[in-house]
Amino acid sequence: MSKKQPATEQHHKEQAAGNLQLGRRGFLHTGLLGAAAARAAWAGPHRPTAEAAAGLRQRGATPIVDLEQPVDPQAVSVETWNDPWVWRPSDWPREQLHLNVVESQNPGVGTIPGNPNPRLFSYGGITPGPTIRMRGDETLAVKLRNLLEKDFGVTFVHEYPDPNELTPDLTLEEVNSKAAEQGNRRDDFCLGEHTNGLHAAHVTNLHTHGLHVSPGENSDGTHSDNIILRVLNQPDYRRRKQESLSPSCVFLRNPEQIYFLTDDEVAGEANYEFRIGNVLGVPGAPHPPGTHWYHPHAHGSTHNQVASGMAGFLIIEGDVDDRINQRMTGSEHPEPTVKSGPFDYRERLMLMQRVSVPSTDPDASRKQEQLRQPPAVLVNGSQQPARILMRPGAVERWRVLNGSVDGKGYRRFMVLNGQYGQAKSGALTKYDPETKEWHDASLSEVERDKLTLYQLAMDGVTLVTGEGDDARYTIKDLALQNPSPNPLATHPIPEEGDRNLPMLENLQAAYRDPTSVRNTYLRPNEVYLAPANRTDVFFKVPVGTAQDTVLTVIGKSVIVHADNPQQMMQQNVASGTDELPMGPGEVIVAYIVVKETGIQEDFDVLSLRDVLPPVPPYLRPLKREQLIDGNGKFRTRTITYSGWGSQDFPLVSTDPSDPSAADFKAFIEQDQAAGGKLEKLRYARNGTDPQGNPIFVLLPPAIRSMAINGRKFDPTDPERPVMLLDSAEEWLLENSSMMLWGDTGSKPPGQWLGHFRGYPISRKDGQDRFFGEGPYAEPDYNFQIVTKGVDHPFHIHQNPCWVLSIEVPDENGNLVNILDEPRWQDVIFIPRNQGRVVFRTLFADYVGTYVNHCHILLHEDNGMMQAIEASPFEDHANYAPKDKLPSDPGSQTDFPRPTPEQAYVQNTRFVDPNRATGQVYPGFVTVAPKYSGS
Repeated sequence: MSKKQPATEQHHKEQAAGNLQLGRRGFLHTGLLGAAAARAAWAGPHRPTAEAAAGLRQRGATPIVDLEQPVDPQAVSVETWNDPWVWRPSDWPREQLHLNVVESQNPGVGTIPGNPNPRLFSYGGITPGPTIRMRGDETLAVKLRNLLEKDFGVTFVHEYPDPNELTPDLTLEEVNSKAAEQGNRRDDFCLGEHTNGLHAAHVTNLHTHGLHVSPGENSDGTHSDNIILRVLNQPDYRRRKQESLSPSCVFLRNPEQIYFLTDDEVAGEANYEFRIGNVLGVPGAPHPPGTHWYHPHAHGSTHNQVASGMAGFLIIEGDVDDRINQRMTGSEHPEPTVKSGPFDYRERLMLMQRVSVPSTDPDASRKQEQLRQPPAVLVNGSQQPARILMRPGAVERWRVLNGSVDGKGYRRFMVLNGQYGQAKSGALTKYDPETKEWHDASLSEVERDKLTLYQLAMDGVTLVTGEGDDARYTIKDLALQNPSPNPLATHPIPEEGDRNLPMLENLQAAYRDPTSVRNTYLRPNEVYLAPANRTDVFFKVPVGTAQDTVLTVIGKSVIVHADNPQQMMQQNVASGTDELPMGPGEVIVAYIVVKETGIQEDFDVLSLRDVLPPVPPYLRPLKREQLIDGNGKFRTRTITYSGWGSQDFPLVSTDPSDPSAADFKAFIEQDQAAGGKLEKLRYARNGTDPQGNPIFVLLPPAIRSMAINGRKFDPTDPERPVMLLDSAEEWLLENSSMMLWGDTGSKPPGQWLGHFRGYPISRKDGQDRFFGEGPYAEPDYNFQIVTKGVDHPFHIHQNPCWVLSIEVPDENGNLVNILDEPRWQDVIFIPRNQGRVVFRTLFADYVGTYVNHCHILLHEDNGMMQAIEASPFEDHANYAPKDKLPSDPGSQTDFPRPTPEQAYVQNTRFVDPNRATGQVYPGFVTVAPKYSGS
């Protein structure tokens, strides 16, 4: 998709006319807040006409028309809240839970209640799937049946460019013809192994996200948390038997194989047994209690299936729950969804999920166009916020799961005083019961309206404070979590005029210095949730709340997770448009209507700390001495996430001004001498230089350049990390994904679509040139972000991580730890632009192969996943022995942070080690372009 065209030079001159000096940020801000002349000056040639503005309103691109009727609290007499239905193994001894994977609809409108959007797949036609509640010493038995139809998809392996990012003269027919000539075409039903890229959408399996459980196969042949397993549908299995010798049905790792299934495949169904308990080898030691979930994890189809709503809660109950229940209700085992005890105590399950499915299912049996709908944001499968009734002083426990799987799925979970909604534009609105009107809700208003939350757990682990034998469970009063001003609320957003500018200023203010970064990410009375994060919180309706008051439970949208919002605002400011960038949408979880008389006793939620049980050894924070090996060295490891999406790939060409030109030319000459096998697949002609010589450009790969330690996923990768069983390590995670800045007003030879020459400069340098500040006398609105970075949510299977720091770079690249204290997590977002995370973890109990990966599941399917192995043999371990730890002050020498130039190179290359489907991209040495500052 091509980027919006920048403002013209003439437009810039018009803006500067009349001594308005619109490039200066201070004056711009003043003008936007009140100067009619300033607004008129911005109404240049790129300003929408009245007719165009009307069209935008018709498409729902401008505020404010609220999607919801306001809640009339006096008319609400019953709750409409629904939790997913529950299955307990204890109610069905020696029986299996049957999970049937079915096609929900194709084509047409979805049939799942509460969700009008198209849905491809589900467990038994419902979403979410059944909630599994079990004790920490039980076995969960599941029969997973794949009842899907045939896979009709086609996958191109080896070299293949992104079909949406082809040069103007290169057609998709040419690309596909060339790929077929190279033997790169494979039918999805016969992809018998794990290859990278979206493929085989009708293959599935099952992952228990958060469980400390065996990662492979049980001794009796049942499967545990084996995400390497591929469960085929029966029609594809029959096709393999009929067509196993055809040229399009060649198993990738062993082309001579005549079998119909590989070692990692079963047909039709799979039997699972998740045997939890005996943690750390202690007989009878139960699995710690916590809020977890399950979802499919077949590489290549994970995004499509989870994004269709294939997910459900998996709750382990135990001593923490028993103690809390006893105190709140008088019983250790009350019915969780029924209010009981003097405080109306109950639990609620809240699965927030941004659902995004393609308009067509390329692997469907009927390849017809489905209805294109915008991504839905669902809570427990419904788009309609439920009504909850609570009394003043009532206390509830909420288990919150962010089941979103894409880069726009980051959320800030909170409760707001008042009734909030969402406009068609995506903007947050608030209802005024006095005027009976909705208005745009500012972030300042949100900050004022937040009500107190008490956090019990993160990612299924009760919060822990202290170390070793002094470790204890705790509850956190989130009202005390950094109650400082929010930089994102610095400048108010005007209702009309050029509203993008203060939004852009606020976003830039968020990274101004270390204090600003910390105050942006660490906010009071909210929990920041990356995709796949969970949290358990207590909420108490404030004592004295008036009858018929409406409160809003919300998953607030996030704009600091990636560079997309800043890029969109820059483009809008440069073009003078008043159109606000469309956000990912708010998640209105529920409306609480306060009813009846208050609770007699004003309960102190923090007093529950006194009844919490001891912390089991498995969840005690790891000490330094536990990281030391037999030679007195610390066990450490550095894991680097790198790469860009194809749309964000910078221009790399053979033009002499390109720093990679010489090596690129040599690569092309070598390929041409071999018959030009990679032309149109790895590179293509795109225009000529001033002398008439052809310019070649590097094509972005279809599987993106995203990788871990420079390598894409292969379950048998010989360079996979190997850890010693029952040992602890400290890991340093790095994210080389970064923003690049470029001149969108000048087009170097070879430029096409949004691919510009991108410079790896600091956020401050780029912003200064855009606004004409610092060393720049005049603004340059053409100098914008041309390549975007994203925060990658790292997830590791089997073992939680004791997270010591999450380090976000400020505008000058200085790292800022945004955690106020360490905590256990199994999903941790790694900040972009060379941000870092440091954690410790214990590889306890289980040997075998499992994975870490990005939980933006489109990234995972494209290869941002890494096999890791726990081994009982010390000589197999390949950790890095160090004299210092990444968490030690002054450890930069031992653990150097990549420079922006080094990160640029990391992002432009990868190795796909799959023996039959892999590639080495790009095949030559790339060099970061140097920025001259002019």
